[in-house]
Amino acid sequence: MSELTTAARPYARAAYAAACEGGADEPARWLETLTALARIVENDAVKSLIGDLRYSPAQVADVLKALLDDAGADGGRWTGKWNFVRLLAANRRLVLAGEIARLFG
Repeated sequence: MSELTTAARPYARAAYAAACEGGADEPARWLETLTALARIVENDAVKSLIGDLRYSPAQVADVLKALLDDAGADGGRWTGKWNFVRLLAANRRLVLAGEIARLFG
């Protein structure tokens, strides 16, 4: 578990810094989105998609964005959150979503 925490900590800090730039209510919105992302990436079908190298990180991120939108995650101000999801996908760090959400909270 400590390895997950160590890997997730810089992402949680970066997400928190980005959230704080958005105003007083933005950290709560980010936490909502991160929590939804963590739930989504725990789904077996999504885990398979994430691990399937036939799909590019951009394709995986697009699917995750659609799933987050469907889950009702705060999409009103998506730019920072979308970039964060794309970053996690590009770095193959989506498996850290649960730990990132925990640390962020």
